[in-house]
Amino acid sequence: MVKVDSPIRIGSVTLKNRITFAPTVKFDFTDDSGMANEKLIEHYTERAKGGCGLICVEATAVTPGGRFCKTHMGLWEDGQIEGHKRITEGCHKYGAAVIIQLNHTGYTANPECGPAIGPSAVTRQGFRGEYTTVEMSEEEIHTMQKAFVDAACRAKEAGYDGVQLHGCHGYLMNQFMAPSANFRTDEYGGSHENRARFAIKICDRIREKCGDDFLIEFRISACEFI
Repeated sequence: MVKVDSPIRIGSVTLKNRITFAPTVKFDFTDDSGMANEKLIEHYTERAKGGCGLICVEATAVTPGGRFCKTHMGLWEDGQIEGHKRITEGCHKYGAAVIIQLNHTGYTANPECGPAIGPSAVTRQGFRGEYTTVEMSEEEIHTMQKAFVDAACRAKEAGYDGVQLHGCHGYLMNQFMAPSANFRTDEYGGSHENRARFAIKICDRIREKCGDDFLIEFRISACEFI
């Protein structure tokens, strides 16, 4: 029987045990800058000190418009790298591998941060009441894919061992994959292959830019409520 405290190798990274700290957003820890501040650095360093083999840093926005709220951590610009570097240094100090979850909220973006965008124009009920989303153009899709890739490159520069792409909970990647939210008729809609294309192209480009040793994890749920 494999024990929870036994090491495991994932790609080029060896985890000291099978214990993972899951991504949980700290909504009030940062400010509108999206910077990883002292509270966030201390929080993740303490989790690593507690003995986790793998830390997954909370959902981090790839654009300012894709945040849950104004106090949502980001990696949409180079100026945010330094704070994240201190998170990875704190985790590595105690022997934990560390990845970061990258996200865009899509339809559920906080209206104080950006418009409700997604693969198709649909009417939804949410915390803002009833609202109609804005369908992304193909050019906007390509720009968003680049935003995810650029954020992953910043994560690597900050010292993260990899990234987790947030493909569940009704957020943007999930919206592209879900037939209940994606009604496009171009290469990003219709078949399973087409609906997965948005995320797959991001994964492929991250691998190309960040190398074979960089971990890429994709989070997906078995059922959704979109």
